[in-house]
Amino acid sequence: MNSNETIYRKYLDKLKRDIIRSYDESGKRATGKFEQEMESHVDEKKMVLLGPPHSYYMEKGRGPGGWPPPSAIEEWIDKKKGLPAVFREKKKQFVYLISRKIAREGTQGAPVLEPVIQDFMDKDFWALIDEVGEAYLVQVKNDIVRLIRTLKH
Repeated sequence: MNSNETIYRKYLDKLKRDIIRSYDESGKRATGKFEQEMESHVDEKKMVLLGPPHSYYMEKGRGPGGWPPPSAIEEWIDKKKGLPAVFREKKKQFVYLISRKIAREGTQGAPVLEPVIQDFMDKDFWALIDEVGEAYLVQVKNDIVRLIRTLKH
C-alpha cells in the first residue's frame, strides 16, 4: 500500500467507525446487516464507502404504498433485541400487522448518515487533504533528489 492508500484507509476506517457508532446510537440496529454489508475500497487515487441498499430508507424513511418484503419483517422480528416474546410467538400475525402499517403509513427515517458525513467533510476531510499534501511533497522531494543524483553520474 502506498502512502496515499494508507492515509485514505485511515480516514475511511474512521468514517466507517463513526457511521456505525451513529447507527448504534440511533437504536436502529436489529439484524446487523447494515454494518456487515458496508463495503469500503481504497486505492492510490480514491476511497469509496458503500452502504447497504436499505441505507437510503433507514435515513430518509419510506412513503406509504406497497408492502415491504415479509422476509425482511420476519428477520427483523427474529433479530431485534428487546421485543416482547409475543412478537416471536405470533410472528406471522405481527409480520402482517407491521407490513400493513408500513404500507399504509410508510416509515420515518433517522439522521444516521448525514450528520456523520457532514462532520467528516467539515473536519476530517481537511485533515486528510493536509496529510495527502504532505505525503505528496515528500514524494516530490524524493523524486527531485533521485533526479539530481542521476544527473551527477
